[in-house]
Amino acid sequence: RDRKHLGDLTPHLATLAAAEELTRGHRFAEPETELYRWMIEECRVWMFAQELRTSIPISLKRLDEQRVKLPRAAAV
Repeated sequence: RDRKHLGDLTPHLATLAAAEELTRGHRFAEPETELYRWMIEECRVWMFAQELRTSIPISLKRLDEQRVKLPRAAAV
């Protein structure tokens, strides 16, 4: 089960890395990218430590919806 969850998160982690690379050297993080990073962290809690609960409603579908809001070159 953990391998499946990790496999579900892998494309999102790659997208996040690409989005962060686009803004490397900028003083502030892109707000949509920062939200996406936070959502991935919440998704990890939701998948691997459900007893801790998440601070926002989260799902893989919500991650996909946020992905399209990222800087264009990062949304792979």
